[in-house]
Amino acid sequence: MARLGFAVLFALSCSACGSKGAVALLSGAENPSLTVEQAALGASLSGGFELVLELGDYADEGVDVSLAGFGIYRGDEELVSSLSLSSDVDFPVHVEPGKSQRARLSIDMTGTLDSAVADALCEGNVAYRGGVTDAGGKLTPAASAEFAPSCP
Repeated sequence: MARLGFAVLFALSCSACGSKGAVALLSGAENPSLTVEQAALGASLSGGFELVLELGDYADEGVDVSLAGFGIYRGDEELVSSLSLSSDVDFPVHVEPGKSQRARLSIDMTGTLDSAVADALCEGNVAYRGGVTDAGGKLTPAASAEFAPSCP
């Protein structure tokens, strides 16, 4: 479903006036997962998402993309900020015009969260939100669809 939404967003932006989408960098977060493990001294998180980067067909040149940071949200409320993430690719990632790149980002947590934060995460659906930057520092937002965390 998230892939379909991303494809529709990409198609709409490509058909926009002035063809801005045909040259723009687009990013999204697919296949999100989150497991919240409660312990005596707090809670730990595991999971992640697949970051998808696409550059329009008519961009003048390729672009180097770096992570700008991601957090976990419910609606407009930020529940966890500045997630530490590991990746299966090295950043910056280079994306050529008309091409896409994917990177699996996994939560790389050292330490624990307060139990109240863990309880808040388990109260309903959440989403990953953040962004990427190009070499010039321009921020491109990225977000996952809302999903239910696993709270064993």
